[in-house]
Amino acid sequence: MDLIAEAKHRLAELEKEAHELRLFVQTAEKLRVRLSGETKGPRLYVGDVPPIRHERKPAQSGLVYETADFVRNYMRRNGDGMKTRELLPIVEAAGIEVGGQNPIATLSARLSTSQMFERRGSQLYLRDEPESETTDNHSE
Repeated sequence: MDLIAEAKHRLAELEKEAHELRLFVQTAEKLRVRLSGETKGPRLYVGDVPPIRHERKPAQSGLVYETADFVRNYMRRNGDGMKTRELLPIVEAAGIEVGGQNPIATLSARLSTSQMFERRGSQLYLRDEPESETTDNHSE
């Protein structure tokens, strides 16, 4: 086969591959929209099996609860919207041991398991609480 014929053959192969890639991108864009919930179409799951949701009960005692309760009370007094790295020295100064190879990550994980907070971007905010819980006397 001469050079021009080889080039034409390779061009045809590349055009076919480009077409297949365009189809793949179109499919991926459709799936992304459907999986993100941006449309009212049916949700897609891998293998058409919905994910299993495990409901965890929030801790009511122990180190996780103690840490989260301290941070919640601190935020009630001083305002929320704080980064974990800002909370770490405050928590440690209160005598709560955080530990771990990366104490910021350890504290973040500990607070993430609590249902007392919600994360918005890189900051933690207090979740809306029932009226009875917010009026309890938590003064220190």
